[in-house]
Amino acid sequence: MSAESSQESVPPRNVPPIDRESIQSARETLRSLSEILTENSTLPVGISSIRVAGAYNTRAGFLQKALQSCVDPSAKTIKSMPLLDTLNNIQETTGKLMAFGIYDSANIKIDRASSAISGENDLDVIIQVKEKPRLFFETGTDVGNVEGNVHANVLARNVFGGAEFLSGNVSYGTRNRATMSAKFETPVNASPATHFRVLGYSNVRDNKAISSHELITRGLSLSLQHQDRFRGLHELSQNFFWRRVTHLSEYASPSIRLQAGDTIKQSLAYSYMVDTRDHPTLPSRGNYVRALMELAGLGPVSGDARFLKSELWHQYAFSLNRTRSVTLAVSSRLGAMKPLDESPTLLCDRFTLGGSTSMRGFSEDRLGPKDGKDSLGGTAYLALSTSLLFPLPKLDASKPFRLQVFANAGGLTNLDAKNPLNTYKSILMHPCVSTGLGLVYASPAARFELNFTLPIAVTGGDVGRKGLQLGAGIEFM
Repeated sequence: MSAESSQESVPPRNVPPIDRESIQSARETLRSLSEILTENSTLPVGISSIRVAGAYNTRAGFLQKALQSCVDPSAKTIKSMPLLDTLNNIQETTGKLMAFGIYDSANIKIDRASSAISGENDLDVIIQVKEKPRLFFETGTDVGNVEGNVHANVLARNVFGGAEFLSGNVSYGTRNRATMSAKFETPVNASPATHFRVLGYSNVRDNKAISSHELITRGLSLSLQHQDRFRGLHELSQNFFWRRVTHLSEYASPSIRLQAGDTIKQSLAYSYMVDTRDHPTLPSRGNYVRALMELAGLGPVSGDARFLKSELWHQYAFSLNRTRSVTLAVSSRLGAMKPLDESPTLLCDRFTLGGSTSMRGFSEDRLGPKDGKDSLGGTAYLALSTSLLFPLPKLDASKPFRLQVFANAGGLTNLDAKNPLNTYKSILMHPCVSTGLGLVYASPAARFELNFTLPIAVTGGDVGRKGLQLGAGIEFM
């Protein structure tokens, strides 16, 4: 016998022998259970009671309402239905309880109904849950769109026993120098799909490198959010903000100086978002759609800002091979803003464009109208992007690293209110264009890109950026 064959005959060390009888027994048990379910799948089964155990900090009335709305919203008692439908409903109910975000785990226990008035096929259901800690504190670093920060977060779960959340955040960053927020959130009608939120917010943002000022924003937002059965997320919000353009640079342009001082914005906003991508920052298939409409300046507290503003974002990703390691992503963004009267739009309400997350190959927020070296923003923009991503040579395709080749085109300008289509035709006829290649890393928290960019077409005073460009953020084109 050869040495190679003798080595193969020796069992590995520290590996217990395989119990083939136990494996066979488990397979027979599963097969038996499957046969029982199949044979009785149409058997009418009623649920006599559903009880949640282990929810020590959750109100009984809240749980009762949540269970009724999840299992049978049209009846006060749970009707008899086929066995498989009953089991699916129990599983769905458990999933919805987990969706409140206050439980670590949930296990289902099913037994014959113990009540004297229960039917022969009725069941008692116990959902055993384990609650998450009520208080959570965290410090760390974040990477947002084109900037980083350090933060401290505190979160209180299930504050009043109805899946309410109270959170606070303090962060200090490179551009958002100081941000503080406090948020209260509660489900509506004991449904994990609908939430009411109150957000208080304060922010100091350094815009001196772009438009020679700092922007202080403080405000309050009330919002109602609902997720539909098609995975679409709807949000309606009422916003009240006080803004101050301050700390102007010595060489600030006249346009920036005219915008200095305090303004108030009161607005009603609606947004819709649906994301079917298989990965938020490195998708291989799926669609992402985001639409936003904001109406400012109407109501008893009209404020200084009066406009109608809308945006539409879309991304479509699809694979070019069977292993889904080679992907093509096509993205587009479109925005328009129209004043409601003859007053000019305000600097802090306008669109900005440029940078690694929107238009690679151009400096951050440096596209569009300018006064000297100061970017003023615009009231209409269009951006298009296509990216081809493929694995690095000799690296497992399951790793979150990719090489990419990309091309971007678009522009930012002011909307021609009398003929809006001409505005976008002008952008398409004279776009800023860039191309390049780079390395992409998709971490659990954000996406990082290191690209070599080459601006091909630059219009007006727009600032192209040839060479290496680093990008970090959540939402890339």
